[in-house]
Amino acid sequence: MYKTSKMKKLLLITCLFLLSLTSNAQENTVKTKIDNFDSITAPIFADSIAFSAKTPYTFLKLQKNVRQHQYTYLYIPSNLTEQERKDQLDFNCDKCMRVNFNVYYTGANEDLEIQGTQRLVFDTVNGSFLDLYPTWSREFYADATKQDVLDDLNFRIVYKGNLRLYSFEKGNNSWTIRNY
Repeated sequence: MYKTSKMKKLLLITCLFLLSLTSNAQENTVKTKIDNFDSITAPIFADSIAFSAKTPYTFLKLQKNVRQHQYTYLYIPSNLTEQERKDQLDFNCDKCMRVNFNVYYTGANEDLEIQGTQRLVFDTVNGSFLDLYPTWSREFYADATKQDVLDDLNFRIVYKGNLRLYSFEKGNNSWTIRNY
């Protein structure tokens, strides 16, 4: 009897340990996936955000801000008239979806004049709740319904331990998915 309860306890501890490893592996997979793009995979990810939105978007352009080490993929609503499209281009494109990435270089060394390999890390995207929910659901909380995300803050933040990794936040006039 004593050996049986000891074995059950050992089995329970082993199962809990394996479950925690699986959980951490899933979190690390998401973090690595979102934080490790190149010049080919970053626009694919940006497209997946824009093209899964409720609003139909069309790719407009890539803005490169070298000083701030940021790339922004701009998408404009497809249903705009030619004049509205021109107005958006002239006035900061406030109806555009902006998918932002931070740029860094792995293996770079200024002293040795080695540029390194360019990597891009997803930073933020802004839009309406219904435009961003498909991405939030696909990348972070597949089991959360729209109502879950709206009603419960726990479905809008991804943690690893006590560290906040990602959030889905409501701002003044839009929602933001943010990478910390």
